[in-house]
Amino acid sequence: MPPVYARLDDNKWQCSIYNPRREFLTDEKEFSTDDADFPEWITSECGITDANGKRVQLYEFFKDIKSCQRGEHLTKKFVVYYLVVKDNRNASKNEYLSAVQIYIGLASKGVLDRWLTNATSHCRAIKDVMEEKWRSKAYDNLRNRCRKHHYLTVDCYLAMAWLHKFNNPIRKNGCQEEDTKDIQSHDFDMALFVIPRESQKDMEDYEKDLIKVHKAREHGLNSR
Repeated sequence: MPPVYARLDDNKWQCSIYNPRREFLTDEKEFSTDDADFPEWITSECGITDANGKRVQLYEFFKDIKSCQRGEHLTKKFVVYYLVVKDNRNASKNEYLSAVQIYIGLASKGVLDRWLTNATSHCRAIKDVMEEKWRSKAYDNLRNRCRKHHYLTVDCYLAMAWLHKFNNPIRKNGCQEEDTKDIQSHDFDMALFVIPRESQKDMEDYEKDLIKVHKAREHGLNSR
């Protein structure tokens, strides 16, 4: 899964990297968690256009999100997660392609549950899409398979990103490669930010508003 970032109370950052001994081990011990710098690839040029037509610098947005207590960001309940993916391949060559894709979701039981341990987690869906790709001889077959199983756009996009990076993704633990230091390829950068909320309703309302204000559906990955 992508590196998981949370802002700490002292305005520093903490990052967790999933490094399982075997595929889909789900204990927190399978993560290495350390203090970290904010992702250097999220620069002043890394932004989106909001619902009012204004430019949102993601660095400025994330530095003001609610903080987490040290070590709680993977399992803290009632959080909104904000995925940022930067495609470094073609966007600089084509003004009609967006280099930055975002996905905003909620996790009542925490991002560890939503992304990994749950039977319908993002990582399990990503792994399924990757395996569907290897069963499909043509793109149309893959597209039809994904529609049949109702995979989310974000899961298909991340699966394609990892497929682009790896020659044989099935033996690479689904959505986690063997070398965690190489999780960021030159083609794609990814980071998953945890934003804590106060309650189920607060989480749901914040997610809904943020999807609307940041035009997460128009930016691609919140669409079906």
